[in-house]
Amino acid sequence: MAVAPCDVRGKVLGDWKAGTAAVLSNPADIVRAHAALRRKYGWLMWLFDVGSRLGGKFNKRAYVSFHVVSAVSPE
Repeated sequence: MAVAPCDVRGKVLGDWKAGTAAVLSNPADIVRAHAALRRKYGWLMWLFDVGSRLGGKFNKRAYVSFHVVSAVSPE
């Protein structure tokens, strides 16, 4: 799997990295992941959270952790 940093619209902002991913299940890890999203997206994340809570989907979210193995060389 490979990922790259991006903005809210998906525009790639940095180099691609290869690695492994896992769905988070530890509540403390989920809190940290959500806090990181709130720092990055600010009021947009707050708005999304409100919509999720109103729609009953807030607690059904999945958070994924990614561990970098190496940089992906351009082809």
